[in-house]
Amino acid sequence: MNKYLVSTADVIGYDENDNVLFEGYTMLDTSLENAISNTDVRAGQGNKLQYIYYHSNELTGSINEAQWSLAMLSLNTGATVTTGANIWTEETVTLTNGVGTVTGTPLAFQTSAVYGWVTYDDVISERVVMTGGAFTVADTTKNGDVCVRYYAYDSSTRHMEINAAAIPAIVRLVMRVGIYSSDAATNKVGEAIITIFKAQMTGAFTISMTPDGVSSTPLNFRALASKTNAGGCNGTKQVYGTIDEVIYTANWYDDVVALAVVG
Repeated sequence: MNKYLVSTADVIGYDENDNVLFEGYTMLDTSLENAISNTDVRAGQGNKLQYIYYHSNELTGSINEAQWSLAMLSLNTGATVTTGANIWTEETVTLTNGVGTVTGTPLAFQTSAVYGWVTYDDVISERVVMTGGAFTVADTTKNGDVCVRYYAYDSSTRHMEINAAAIPAIVRLVMRVGIYSSDAATNKVGEAIITIFKAQMTGAFTISMTPDGVSSTPLNFRALASKTNAGGCNGTKQVYGTIDEVIYTANWYDDVVALAVVG
């Protein structure tokens, strides 16, 4: 049977306690790259190549989610996504003789004073001092609606920090992608399941915002060695992950090439 690995993988990320951190089902791309370094062993007349020593094996990967995902983005900085934060708030306020009042509770932003910024119809902004939500503009004859921007707490805002001394998170990734065949009427004959036991994010990400574009959520990682108990004299070995091929109509005896009688 001819088999083809088709399209992008669905990706689920878990923490060390098996809690789901994110689920990605609208990926733009999902890729893995395995690289290994080597050193030549040369000796004798003419410095002939005697052996090639392979070492420093590394498994890296990248996934790119079409949707905006704060949960995925936070893994790059090792931050925890929380609910509730101080944010910039905009509100339309009606001035009466240069005086107006916002409905929210203005907060100070990097200063001890509480300021707001009033924008008029002609796109001119003026900084004003807020006193319990009330403010007075310079032109005390001003009447009508203006846009007021100020700093306030929003209990529903989801929040993450980009730490100056970030330590990227380590997660377990499970990637599932379909296997298709032209030799089967159903086309999809199975799936490949790729498990990275310890994937540490690189911490590098780019959020591209253009007038005619849609920003995606990138996640790049490097696999860390994880111990598995091989049993017997082999003791404990270390692996980066596994790749499992699941063919829906397969039987355990499909690949049997010989039988042996025991007893």
